[in-house]
Amino acid sequence: MNSTKAYEYETLQRAKNVVSKITKPSMSKSEKFETCFRWVMYQHYYDTRRIFYNQTAWPALYANDYLILSGKGGDCFSDACSFAYLAKALGYKNVYVCVDTTATDGSGHCWAEIGGRVYDPLFAEAKSYYGYFGVGYGSYGLYPERRVAV
Repeated sequence: MNSTKAYEYETLQRAKNVVSKITKPSMSKSEKFETCFRWVMYQHYYDTRRIFYNQTAWPALYANDYLILSGKGGDCFSDACSFAYLAKALGYKNVYVCVDTTATDGSGHCWAEIGGRVYDPLFAEAKSYYGYFGVGYGSYGLYPERRVAV
């Protein structure tokens, strides 16, 4: 296993640990999923920690803003990537993080896509929960220019 794959694996293990701490065994998979979404929304404050650039394993890097530094700040990239890793830890397939630009100057917005549906913790908190939790691209309004599998 190369160092990138090892880093991604370690990040997934951290996500599994967070899932076990914030959910209960008696919860359904969908209840755990929504609990993870709310954890990302409410346990962290907005803070741009770095300017995005398309480096290797960037989803894991941003996910670790919350998985390692729980209760600390992050931006839309941190929100989307940590939620995507939590969803993958729950066993969801077809998990992606998406960005609405190919630019690397920090101007883009990032969200998670799971099973073809959009999950945007930052917009859900700031605007409308159900307008950004499990919606289709037609109602979301943004479209991915960059889409990376988690």
